[in-house]
Parts: sequence; C-alpha cells; structure tokens
Amino acid sequence: MNYSRICGLPTNGIGRKKSPIIHIPFSSVSYEKQSLEAGIQQYLLKLYQKNDLSVKDDTNIKILFTDLIEQLHDKHGKVVILIDEYDKPLIDYMEFHKIEQAKENQEILANFYAGLKDCDAFIRLLFITGVSKFTKVSLFSKLNTLNDLTVSPDFAALTGYTKEEVEHYFEDYIQRTLEVLTAHNRTSLLEKMRLWYNGYSWDGKTRMYNPYDVMLFFFNRDFQSFWFATGTPKFLVEKMLQQNFYRIEDIEVDLDFLDEYSLDNLEITSLMFQGGYLTIKEKKDEGELVLSYPNQEVKNALYSLLVSNMGKPRSGGGITVRDLNRAFMKNDLEKVKTILTTLFRNLTYDVYMHQTVQQVEGFYHGLIYILFKYLGIYVQSEVHTTFGSADALVQTPTHIYFLEFKINSDGETALQQIKTKKYAQTYATDSRIKVGVGINFNVANRELDSWVEEIL
Repeated sequence: MNYSRICGLPTNGIGRKKSPIIHIPFSSVSYEKQSLEAGIQQYLLKLYQKNDLSVKDDTNIKILFTDLIEQLHDKHGKVVILIDEYDKPLIDYMEFHKIEQAKENQEILANFYAGLKDCDAFIRLLFITGVSKFTKVSLFSKLNTLNDLTVSPDFAALTGYTKEEVEHYFEDYIQRTLEVLTAHNRTSLLEKMRLWYNGYSWDGKTRMYNPYDVMLFFFNRDFQSFWFATGTPKFLVEKMLQQNFYRIEDIEVDLDFLDEYSLDNLEITSLMFQGGYLTIKEKKDEGELVLSYPNQEVKNALYSLLVSNMGKPRSGGGITVRDLNRAFMKNDLEKVKTILTTLFRNLTYDVYMHQTVQQVEGFYHGLIYILFKYLGIYVQSEVHTTFGSADALVQTPTHIYFLEFKINSDGETALQQIKTKKYAQTYATDSRIKVGVGINFNVANRELDSWVEEIL
C-alpha cells in the first residue's frame, strides 16, 4: 500500500476524488461487558447496515471486515480506512492483574488487522492512530508496508498548535484572559503558557502546544493541569515504582527504542514517550534521541502523582510537599524532620515487593529524588546523582541546606561525607548560612532513626 499520499506529500489527485470511508474509533467499540470480538462484530454490522450492504458471514470479524472493504470498493471505488485508538483494547488492560486479557485482545486484533493485507487492491489510504506502538510482529505482522509517522520530520507539526498558531488564531482569547490574570502582560502570559503547555516535539526542533490544554486554559483562564487531570493510567505509575524509574529528563535512547514495546516487555521509557509524559528534547546526528518531560504541567503533575502513590499516609490526609516547602522557608529543620519521618513511616506503596536489599534501597533513594525534585517547584531544590554533590540541595533566601541520605547506616556518617567531600565549597562566596544535614533511614523499622545537622 502507498501511505505517502498524506499531509503535504505528493497526492496525485487524491484530494479531487471522493472515496468511501470506513471509520473505526475503538472508543466507540463496546467490549467492557462483552468480548472484544463481539464488540468489533457489533460495530462492523452497524457499518453494513449504514451502507446498505449484505452480510455473508457474521461470525468471523476478519471476514466481516474484508467483505465490508470489498463491497464498498465494488460499489463506490477504493476505500479510505481510518482506525482511531487502535491500541485502546490493549491499553485498557495493562495493569498487572489484567495483562492476560490484554494478550487475548491482542490475538483478536492481530486476526482482525490481518485481513487488510488481502484487501490491498481495494484500499486507497489506511491511517491508524494510537497511543502506543506495539511491535509489528505482535499486531501487524502481515502489514509490512506500514509507514510509521511518529518521528517523521514531515509530520512534526501535524498534531498540536505551534507558537505562531496560538498567537495568531487565539488573540481574542489572549486579551480576554489578560482581563482576569491582571498580574500578566501579553508577553509574560505567553511565556507562562509556553512553560506550562508547550514543549511537545517529535523531531527535536518543532515545539507544539497541547491543544486540549490550550482550549481549557482559555476557557478557565487559569493555569491548571488540564490534560494530566484527564487521567494517568494506574499501570504507568505502578511500572515507574516497580522499576525505580524516577528520572524524567535528559534520557538518552536509540531511535529503535520505539520498536521495543510489547505486552511481554513493557519498556517504561517507550511507554512514557508514547503516552505523552516524555518528548524529544534533541535528536542527535548519530540517531540518538534525548528525551525529557515536555512542560511544567507534566513535570509538576507527574512528580505529585508519584509522591502521593509512594508516601501518602494511609489515613488519607497528612503532609504535602507544600508543608515541606513552608518548613524550609521558615528554616524550621525540626519540622522538616517531622515531615520526612511521617512520610517514610506511612508509605502506602508496598516497597517490600522488591526482593533484594539493593532494590529496596533504590526505592528509598528514588523517593528522595522525587520528593526534592517536586520541592524544586516551590523553592530552589536540586537533586544530584554524580560524585561530589549532596543527595539534595535546598536554597532559601537565608540558608543553603546540603542533605545526604543513608540507608541502614547512620546520620553522622552522612554528615561526615558532606564535610569530607566539601559539598559547600562551591558556595564559599555566598553569604547565606550553610547547613549540612546527615539523615539515615532504617529499612526494617521504616523510619528516619538518625538525624544530624551542623552549620558548615
């Protein structure tokens, strides 16, 4: 099949000829209370009825599909097929206890799509959209001529709004928003919009706004996590916690990482990229990609979600990162200690599902990483992983705090490391008070059992 006749490529007259269209949005296929096969069958039969076609075999969805294509071709000419959210019957069952249903649905879909190969002569254009790119072997093994447009430079501006489009087409809404957000002028408002909702890229150069965010922002005239609030799959958070995946910036991958995605190998980086939580920050000449979070909305909301899933007290209320921020801003280390102690003591996530001590320690280091990256939203907080830097650095108007965390050791050892490695040396000319804090976490007791602080 020739899939190159779309969006600016040579059309050979494709726009001047009408074609029958088969549109299958899987959001409209009912399979929650019946099998996926029954849901597809039900949807296809409606298309037969709508187009006044005769049903030869209503028991096999592959035959139903191919006959539908052939009959429409014979009646009206070559067919255009649009399949939207092709992977929804898989994505909906990604959670660990539902994965067998996902695999069953995968077999049904593979059989369903297999019929397209035999209908090549009847198809003018096939366009498939979805969140994830499952390997061709698992779903589209018979369709080896599919052209993946995900990271094609010709389609980098296809989905979303460019900066120029937002400023040109939404000028009236910009002015209307300025009437409410009076602290901003036009320049500062657009800059904050860029930080919050722009940043998606499929070529490392073209940056796109999330259309959903733009629409709801101009409707509400307030900065909120609109897209993120539509729902982050529970299985994604579970995978991040299980795999200690907490770093969401400057991740280097090979281009073929997109092809490493299957139900038996849910590669977390690919999963997050295709779900919209990571985007292409840079495309290198060697074919490598640098991935990072697209914007402030995703960064803030994702860290918040991870913190709440890892450390929200079982009682349902409790401390927040804002409490931690207020404690640091007041230079109240006793309150900081209380907050961190409460957080660790009331972990809801079952860290002990990990089998090794190293994995358990990795979890707690990950929690520290997330907590202080999230804290950076409110104060200047940095998390370092390279030799020569403290685990966490928090700066307030009057103080600089160097925090070092140990697992199953002691706070004095952690503080001594801060002093021995001279972490504060970089800020020698800074007039603010510098404080070293050594903290130890006891895994067996689930608590901070040693806290030592000293002015450096």
